Amino acid sequence: AHDAAGARLGGTVLVFGGGSETSSIRSVQSYQSGRTTLIGSLPQARSDLAVVSTGSTVVILGGFDGRSSPASVLSTADGVTFQVVAHLPLPVRYAGIVASGSTVYVLGGESQGVATTDIQAVDLAAGSARVVGHLPVPLAEQSVFTIGGSIYLAGGRSAGTTVATIWRFDPATDQVAQEGTLP
Repeated sequence: AHDAAGARLGGTVLVFGGGSETSSIRSVQSYQSGRTTLIGSLPQARSDLAVVSTGSTVVILGGFDGRSSPASVLSTADGVTFQVVAHLPLPVRYAGIVASGSTVYVLGGESQGVATTDIQAVDLAAGSARVVGHLPVPLAEQSVFTIGGSIYLAGGRSAGTTVATIWRFDPATDQVAQEGTLP
């Protein structure tokens, strides 16, 4: 499978969905102690998705099911059963995501083949999602990570071109600033 997504849940790494030669797939695989096991299936096929661990659960969102990008945001505590916890205002694939407390930030991504500037916040406690800001440029396929309470986006693609910019998003102010450039 290509374009799958993985996250650690306890002592296990779970790999969700992905694509085969001809379609998106639903599989959930467990990797532990050098062994991979098929343990379940997503409610619908998803490739190009994003996942993040949030305590004792994994949040799964975005992607592509072969026709469109699902709006439903899922959570699982075991990789076998899933709950819909919210719906994205703008369904995306190739998004960057990061968890901060009970909020999952969805940064950029691609909607209907075009990169977006939207920064979406999924409030897991309230079961809601909303757009909280915008990136200075449309961006998809970037790496996202946190340092000291700020969220960083590095690289990615914008308008079909690879970019080297490093952006910093401050969730306290919903502001984005350029922080540097990848070599």
